[in-house]
Amino acid sequence: MNMRAMLPAGAFLVLCLPGCLLAGAAIGAGAVYAMSEDTARVDLRADRDAVFGVAVDVLEVRGTVEGTRPSDGEIEATVDGSKVTVRVFPVGGVTRVTVKARRLGGTVPNLSLAQDLAGAVGQAGP
Repeated sequence: MNMRAMLPAGAFLVLCLPGCLLAGAAIGAGAVYAMSEDTARVDLRADRDAVFGVAVDVLEVRGTVEGTRPSDGEIEATVDGSKVTVRVFPVGGVTRVTVKARRLGGTVPNLSLAQDLAGAVGQAGP
């Protein structure tokens, strides 16, 4: 058996396996996904109205809520100088939260803020 040929394969497994396990754990916990250059989403197994309330709370702590439309599941806010739109709606047995963030008067995408806020809603979830 050629041990030199097996070394790279063994090193690959040792280096990649922990990351694969962590990715699987994150997916089960409601991982945040980038949907576009300015929008992130998280899917949660919780009631839509409860998630909506959590999203409003997170935005009130992080910035200024400009308006809410609970019947539409939409929240408008300003966070760190960026215009933020959050939508909360049911999809296939889960509640989906999308967060769109744009800075400089809505002209420049702010994906890092969108991901941060989506993650905060997921972590604070009901």
